[in-house]
Amino acid sequence: MRLKKTKTKFNVGTKFIHLSFALTPATSGYTVVHAISPSFGFGSILNWNLPKMGDFKVHQVRFFSPKVLGIQCFSYNELNKKLALSRTDGSIEILGNWYKEKVIPGDIDRPVETIIWVANRLFSAGGSGEVVEYDLVKLEPKTKAHCNAGPIWCSVKNHSNTRIAVGTDGGCVVLFDVEDGCLNYLKTFSKQEGRILCLDWHQAEEIIVTGGIDNIRVWNANSGIAVERFTMKRHKQKQTIVWCIKILANLTVVSGDSQGRITFWDGKYGTELMSFFSHRADILCLAVSEDEKTVVCSGVDPKLIWFELLSEEMDGLPAKKFKGKFGAAPAARGQSKWVQSFAKSFQSHDVNSLVFIEDELVSGGADSFISLISPKKKYFKYSGIPHKKLAHTASDANVLLLQYPTYLEIWELGQASGKTGDQEILTLEKHPRNQVQLKSKHDKPVVCCALTSDAKMVAYSTTTETRIYYLNLVTDPSQFPSSPTVKHEKHFSSMLLPAHQMVFTRDSSKFILATNAGTLQILHFEDNEITCINPAKGIAESIHLLEVSSDSRYVATANSSQEVNVFDTVSGEHVTSVPSQRVMPTAMAFHPLLPTLFIVYSNMQFREFDLTENNFTRWSKRIKKTWHSQWLSRRRKITSVNYNPLNPNQLILQDEEMICLLDKNQYILGSSFLRNGQMVIVEKTPKDFEDDLLPVLRVKKFGMG
Repeated sequence: MRLKKTKTKFNVGTKFIHLSFALTPATSGYTVVHAISPSFGFGSILNWNLPKMGDFKVHQVRFFSPKVLGIQCFSYNELNKKLALSRTDGSIEILGNWYKEKVIPGDIDRPVETIIWVANRLFSAGGSGEVVEYDLVKLEPKTKAHCNAGPIWCSVKNHSNTRIAVGTDGGCVVLFDVEDGCLNYLKTFSKQEGRILCLDWHQAEEIIVTGGIDNIRVWNANSGIAVERFTMKRHKQKQTIVWCIKILANLTVVSGDSQGRITFWDGKYGTELMSFFSHRADILCLAVSEDEKTVVCSGVDPKLIWFELLSEEMDGLPAKKFKGKFGAAPAARGQSKWVQSFAKSFQSHDVNSLVFIEDELVSGGADSFISLISPKKKYFKYSGIPHKKLAHTASDANVLLLQYPTYLEIWELGQASGKTGDQEILTLEKHPRNQVQLKSKHDKPVVCCALTSDAKMVAYSTTTETRIYYLNLVTDPSQFPSSPTVKHEKHFSSMLLPAHQMVFTRDSSKFILATNAGTLQILHFEDNEITCINPAKGIAESIHLLEVSSDSRYVATANSSQEVNVFDTVSGEHVTSVPSQRVMPTAMAFHPLLPTLFIVYSNMQFREFDLTENNFTRWSKRIKKTWHSQWLSRRRKITSVNYNPLNPNQLILQDEEMICLLDKNQYILGSSFLRNGQMVIVEKTPKDFEDDLLPVLRVKKFGMG
């Protein structure tokens, strides 16, 4: 496989596209072309001709405006290699290999300030004053316990995963017992003046440190009594708020405060070792590396600053070598010293949380992005865009369904006259029109939604119910009625469970739900009945992908155990299981004509599975060993895949930044540019090669006629 790069824009048909790179193996017979679309205006329609792909009229929709949700906090689980993060709407996302595997919807009555993994259990706490454990199959609260001391600002677990400590607005440290799967209130420490905004638990489990307004306290975790108090220095008589705190194995306490100062303390004697005015505003978060030789801090001033521990063996160096950029007060000779080693801004707004994952640093904050910084200070940004599908089309009705946090919008798409305007955009003779805004009951978060291909029915699910509606949209505003009508279908809605995924079959005869119990419900409209299926055969798993074949016969599911199963939509019987690849599927699509399923995984590999042969296709097996390292090293995940309806041998893959054309039956024999900047690609299919060969000599084999 060879890799060819170009940054040249070239004209193909009626529109310029940008070819980022092409992967062209000479032996496996497939081509991958990446195309990044340029920017156009509100609701425009344009002609799009990708190489070897054919002409399309593309509706470029710009009226969808989901809200940007900042990151509140992180928690990393070393056991299952999952990163959990909470966003400003109270929702919680769980990422594995940087793919958003699960999303727990937010609740306005349950604001989240802190999240924490205890073994493979996930907890949160916040303004409600409750510690909440989540059901990671149903993706909803499982059990709750109240602290009885006001809102909770922070939480930490002990090293043995048996206790959780929280800091409260009422000035109390409250312990909860989480041993053996329980969640029970244990005890409350002695009350202090002022709220507790941060805390950490020493790995020996006997000491807890807390930070608040103008002070740091060291607590005996067994007795619940404060044994030491550090008084913070005030600046211009302003209060000093300790926003973040860590305690190291050697009892060094590290704090970040509202003065933009990071301070290193001797936790045993309560003395200040050294301090750095590293930021121009509040330091909100700290992270400590696994070997405890690196501390990174950030906050309202989004600059990330690294501090490194220099051991006493290096004490012979001149004193000036130990001074940081902003100055420091070094400890006495013979002691280890902390020095600033690196500073750089990786995010544009407040940084609220930092965590080390092995040797890489992860940061997140108000700009919604996740920044991943390597030890060499190279970084990569993941956007806050959801990986689940928020836009659905009614393919037979020119209608678009958009999912917002608590409501749906149904738009009639525009129509083009066929005449080309500026920038090769087709002139609109009919503009997009918002026909329906459907709000969820009691403003509950919308988990998923679906629309029939004829736009006659729409459905959505919240955390508590699934609802189906009949639609009568206005195709001609001059005719009666002049406004669309929406009618709730009550009979079936009352029998359906809340869902994580849902889809109508292509012929609109069935409605399929992946329920929050990890099961399937298939609603047969004609027979007036519901078929229930348990894909996991007694072991509940959260289903995150749900696809139905174009002939409405098959439905495929992918769950959090990395399993892909296919079922018959009529009988409900299990058809087959795709051999596990031990990585999470991120996108699936059925072939429009053949009984094959195309699956993309989080490691950027893909497979094509033949349902009738119950095996991977020959093409899929052939490309298995031809992956290019640059393709596999892509960090962004493919979240959508579709077969080209004009050529089923081509697939269109998409992530949050790129549209990618995968051609299964092409060899590239040459490519070059013309003087006017246009590009020429010479191709030949494997079948063309075979047709040019002489007939094969037929050899009779033993036992065969």
